[in-house]
Amino acid sequence: MKFILALIIAAGVVSCVGNCGRNSTAIRYQISSEPITLDPSLAEDGISLRILGNTMDGLLGYDEQGKLEPRLAQDFAISESGKTVMLTLRPGTQWSDGKPVEAADFVRGMRRSLLPATGSKLADLLLPIQGAPEVARGQADIGTLAVYAEGNTVRIQLAEPAPYFLHALTLPVALPQREETAADPIKAPVTGPYTLSGYERDQAIHLVPNRKYWREKAKGSPNPSPVDLVVVKEDAAALNLFEQGQLDVASRIPNEEVARLDRQGKIHRSTFFATYFVGFNTRSGAFAKKEARVAAARAIDATAIVKVIGGMDTVAQTWIPAGMPDALSADGKVSRPSAQAVPGGGVMGGAGGAAEFVYGFDSGSRNTTIAEKIQADFKAKLGVKLKLEPNDWKAHIARLRTDPPTLFRFGWQAPFMDPLSHLMMLTSGSPNNFTGWASPKYDQLVSKIVAAKPDTPGRRTLVEEAEAILAAEAPVVPIYHYALVHAIQPRLQGFASNPLGVVQFRNLELK
Repeated sequence: MKFILALIIAAGVVSCVGNCGRNSTAIRYQISSEPITLDPSLAEDGISLRILGNTMDGLLGYDEQGKLEPRLAQDFAISESGKTVMLTLRPGTQWSDGKPVEAADFVRGMRRSLLPATGSKLADLLLPIQGAPEVARGQADIGTLAVYAEGNTVRIQLAEPAPYFLHALTLPVALPQREETAADPIKAPVTGPYTLSGYERDQAIHLVPNRKYWREKAKGSPNPSPVDLVVVKEDAAALNLFEQGQLDVASRIPNEEVARLDRQGKIHRSTFFATYFVGFNTRSGAFAKKEARVAAARAIDATAIVKVIGGMDTVAQTWIPAGMPDALSADGKVSRPSAQAVPGGGVMGGAGGAAEFVYGFDSGSRNTTIAEKIQADFKAKLGVKLKLEPNDWKAHIARLRTDPPTLFRFGWQAPFMDPLSHLMMLTSGSPNNFTGWASPKYDQLVSKIVAAKPDTPGRRTLVEEAEAILAAEAPVVPIYHYALVHAIQPRLQGFASNPLGVVQFRNLELK
């Protein structure tokens, strides 16, 4: 651990909760960056969601296969009208400090997530709640939100039936919150199987078992191992630490090394409902025109990109990953424009190679390789220059929120098992739509999908229509759907990742 310790010392500033010392019995698990936040109302990036998936239980959650299951709610019921959801809490559940979990904690959490001042990026998924749109726009008092604590029951009134809504209750924005949560989410009590014992900024996060966790008592399972989440940003450095035995799990390794590690039996692959894409800033300039976006989409050779990064991911023919409920099949009718030579430079105001655009991305070996391939495609097929602008993850996100570059790299992972999160991301009012693109027809389709009953031909038809609009308008170019690949040491048992990318640390065991 000399390398990691040197990084911690060099950082100079250490923020700790409890004991920051590394536990020699802990599972050492790489994360590629510090989470942007552990505030449930604000969490949206993959790392934050995966950590909260281990430190917080909500009313409902997902098992390792992605199946919806009760968590802090022991049972739930939906009225015949589809507008009333009743969830009864498990008796005796506690926060990590021993305080009982109450229905009012869920009311507090959903209210805070929907307040405009909070700035939640996923709160839109709670908008079916009666009064939620008005509260979110600042047009109504928070007390009008139709979420109620009735003894040990949480009652939620929906304005209209929203069959997907139970899935939304698995999201961080629907988690219970205490008053301490907003003040300091790192030190706040938790309800999940792990609690934070140490937080070293940009270096490591230490998790230890939550002794008050309800499932430990209910199932009588053995004590899970502590987990050290070690921040290693560079893929090569992660591989080095893994091969020295200083990481039990490497979540990002150089593409060219995967086959070798696979032959050694150290690679774990799993389905991951996430899309890697290139977005356009459509607010002004060349890519305000659909023709320019379509030309660029045709110029980007996604098949070649997947091949150059190792060939394990799936070339994206659609925006929503195949295999998700109600998504199109891999051979569905909607396809992204195929790679071909196209006369796009003139459309972009760059005939003769005069145009130059900025392509922003978060640095890392894979993203850099992809950026250079897209740069070459633009030059060869469009006569257009791309200036590559790498940033660290936090700076990249800040740029997208305030002043998006002309083109940018991003990824969107499904936070719950329904295509709505992918579709809602590109609606005109979504805070996650960094493109600035808007289509009233698309927005209307998404509204219909919200109200449609899942797993029906009619809903899949609406999804297909929405996908067709995205393919025709090309506000984004889906490149591939991820295959989640981890390098795992043989001494670690029980590793599994669900389709949302969450690994339940409590199931891991060191041999």
